[in-house]
Amino acid sequence: MKFGHKLPPAAYGATPAKLPHRSPLLRGRGQPHQLNPIMTSIPANLQNQLPQAVQRKVAAMDEINQAAFVAEFRKRQKSGLIAFVLLMSIPSFHYFYLGKVWLNILFWGTIGGFGLWWFIDLFRVSSLVREYNKTVAINVLRDIQILN
Repeated sequence: MKFGHKLPPAAYGATPAKLPHRSPLLRGRGQPHQLNPIMTSIPANLQNQLPQAVQRKVAAMDEINQAAFVAEFRKRQKSGLIAFVLLMSIPSFHYFYLGKVWLNILFWGTIGGFGLWWFIDLFRVSSLVREYNKTVAINVLRDIQILN
């Protein structure tokens, strides 16, 4: 399954038997097309971004909820590269990108801490993004648990 796309109908509980004959899951002579298997574990590139507690909870979920978690997390997560480019091109806009509006205003009010704050953020931007993504993972997990 490619990330960033809608989940297949099987992820929403539809099986080939419940789908109409002209379903995209059916090919040829009405034989069900084999779906890409929904992951039974967290992808390796995502494991480093998730807190241990979230990893354990997601691993304990069924396949449909795991796929929903990964899809929603990928949709909401932020990129360290984009945050760094924003910091270098328009100082303090990385705070807008990470949803920290008041820090952005404070940054501009102090003229970037007279340049010192901007210099420190050069080294701190990756940890800011990492913390944001951890918060997103916790929120997505909470949302999925509430919906179930």
